Amino acid sequence: MTVPERSTSIPKVFFAVALISLPLALACGDGGKKVEPDPDPPRADSIALNPSTISFDAIGDTIRVTATVFDQYGDLMLEVTVTWASDNPNVASVDQTGLITSVQDGETQIRAQGGTIRASLGVEVTQEPDVLEALEGDNQFHWTGFVLRDPLKVRLTDAAGTPVVGTDVNWDVIDGEGTIIPSADQTDLEGEVTAAWTLGTGDSGPQQVSATVSDLDPVYFNATGSAPITLMNGGALTGPMLDTLTAMLLTRDSLGLPEAGIPINFQDISGFGEIAQGPTTSDINGELNAGWILGPTPGPQELTVVRTDIDAELPLTAVATGTLDPWPFKVTAPGFSHTCAVDNLGAPFCWGNNEQSQLASTDTLPVESPQAVPTGTIWGQIGGGQFHTCGLTAGGQTLCWGLGWQTGQPWDSLSVVDTPTEVPGGTFQDLAVGAAHNCGLKADGTALCWGDELEGRLGNGTLVPTDVPTAVSGGMTWTHLTAGHFHSCGITPVGDAYCWGRGQEGQLGDGGVADQTGPVKVAGGVKWTDITAGRFHTCGISTDGEAFCWGEGGFNQLGNGFTADQTSPVKVAGGHLWNDITAGQVHSCGVDSSNKLYCWGQGGLIGLGPFGSPTPAVVLPPFNWRSVDTQGTHTCAISLVGESYCWGPNAFGQLGVGNTVDLDIPRMLVRGVLIP
Repeated sequence: MTVPERSTSIPKVFFAVALISLPLALACGDGGKKVEPDPDPPRADSIALNPSTISFDAIGDTIRVTATVFDQYGDLMLEVTVTWASDNPNVASVDQTGLITSVQDGETQIRAQGGTIRASLGVEVTQEPDVLEALEGDNQFHWTGFVLRDPLKVRLTDAAGTPVVGTDVNWDVIDGEGTIIPSADQTDLEGEVTAAWTLGTGDSGPQQVSATVSDLDPVYFNATGSAPITLMNGGALTGPMLDTLTAMLLTRDSLGLPEAGIPINFQDISGFGEIAQGPTTSDINGELNAGWILGPTPGPQELTVVRTDIDAELPLTAVATGTLDPWPFKVTAPGFSHTCAVDNLGAPFCWGNNEQSQLASTDTLPVESPQAVPTGTIWGQIGGGQFHTCGLTAGGQTLCWGLGWQTGQPWDSLSVVDTPTEVPGGTFQDLAVGAAHNCGLKADGTALCWGDELEGRLGNGTLVPTDVPTAVSGGMTWTHLTAGHFHSCGITPVGDAYCWGRGQEGQLGDGGVADQTGPVKVAGGVKWTDITAGRFHTCGISTDGEAFCWGEGGFNQLGNGFTADQTSPVKVAGGHLWNDITAGQVHSCGVDSSNKLYCWGQGGLIGLGPFGSPTPAVVLPPFNWRSVDTQGTHTCAISLVGESYCWGPNAFGQLGVGNTVDLDIPRMLVRGVLIP
């Protein structure tokens, strides 16, 4: 910006010439008389600057200032040279033509000097943003829920095109519910700001964000999102519990086109649901139909579809309807990898591993849900071992099937019985089934055992296996028997407990660690009402309702808070009084006098998720429970209303829930769903 130089008017020049000429004429006129010169010649007296003040709003902008020199008479002096200087060239500089250039924010004085005369003007520089422009990142295509490949970049300049440094730029999502990181930032030395845009996870389509600076128009960025996985089903997913819904899925590339051969996985399935076996990659049309088996939990159920090549997720929700129809079992008997039960009508059922026909089925295939045992009799008891099963009919008849001497048949240890077969001489009023042996209680109180033999578990004074029920030595009578993996125990009519068989971990409770081929009395002077033999430990309930355990303790299965083995009974912690107790491989469970279910021992087996516990921990849900039973590593319990629940390892379907998924919390056994 410049101001024109000031010029002298023509009349004034003529007047000055006239004044100079007049004395000369007069001198010539009076005969050459001398005239004295003016004693005060013109000299520089003042400098006028135009403009007199300057304000810049941009860096690098220029304004030219004019300097006009006047003498003492107010006349223009053209012959005077003016020089220029800035008090602070870092704010504004000036060249010798009077051209001022803004450099940075601040204030300074610009000075002009002609001869000995000086003048100055004030300069203020305050850079103001003028233009916000998009540099990079507009009009991209990518999957929804993913960060765009190219960052968004804007530049802020002033009116002269110079970068504006240190100014806040704010990012806002206009459409698509994505995220911007950072949501606000300051411009760098180039006047630029970059941000990463993660597209929202909604359906495919356009999305938009904006960058804004105060008092300037926003800059908009657009992107097109493509959902990497889409549910093509119309309407909500809904169906009866245990029904199979078809989830029709479509996979797309980042441009929104169907993409074939994409690996799909399913996880975080709630409500005990599962995915049926089927394709795990999208077909040539980018499609995949997944069978979602709804679990036995009414209401919303969820799963997450995972596209594993890019780790993209699609959460799905289905609504399960109907009312569960639970299996009406009065007895459940877990074996090692199979389970058997008796329903309220006395009909026997088995499920799980059938490798040695322990389910009374000739095909030897595992069964994942309760399957009727082919017999026309009414049953009162049933029990599962490792590879065999035995039951007691209402009339006291003992029937066994599966592998080995323990079936009570005159064969060797490798022979298999695939149908329930009567055990000769096996008319009992109580039956205990162990890992590979059994013990029965006669009406007169005598105890007989048969099956495989290693450490004395049959209690007949020998180490010879037998298929014939043989009396336990010692001549005692009994009120209750239990058969574990490698040892057995019983309670006499006066409440004394005796054990026999393997004793190397202290499970016989006699204070020692020796194997015993005949009954030895459990130490401690406690009177007993119940006793249960596990793998290497034993538990029992005293006449006053307290629980004790002894034997191996390395997995916290003794419930006393310690892992040391115990050769005589130690009290289970917690101060509970107990109605029922059971010992498994490395855990124990019991129902207390308030009908709450507690377990303790190794994690993943006690119904508390992946957790274990060194002392009794309540099993959820807090139903009123009637009984609990275990033999190996899985457990089943029956509530007071007759609902059966199982949990633990499930490789052979031994939990009876229709699949082979391990469960670390209880799940109800249901035979169907009632639809209104």
